[in-house]
Amino acid sequence: MVLGLGASGTIQLHMLNLAMKYYSQLEVIPIYQTAVMILWICTGMIVFEEARFYTTIELLGISGSILCCCIGIKFLTMKNKMLEAARREDK
Repeated sequence: MVLGLGASGTIQLHMLNLAMKYYSQLEVIPIYQTAVMILWICTGMIVFEEARFYTTIELLGISGSILCCCIGIKFLTMKNKMLEAARREDK
């Protein structure tokens, strides 16, 4: 298990560095952090059966929070694309 964790961490770090090589850090880091957070939530809900401790409204709140994070990422990426387009027009 320790080898699996070490390999997973190494692969994640490599993929994160690779993504930052080709894309802006303002896009990569929020997407990475949101993906990790969503995976932690899903892991807790499935593996540790935490979903049974939440009411339906609380589960909807968690889902809404995840959706809010995804919408925020969409706005960040749209902002970067608009800034890049404006820079191209100025040249």
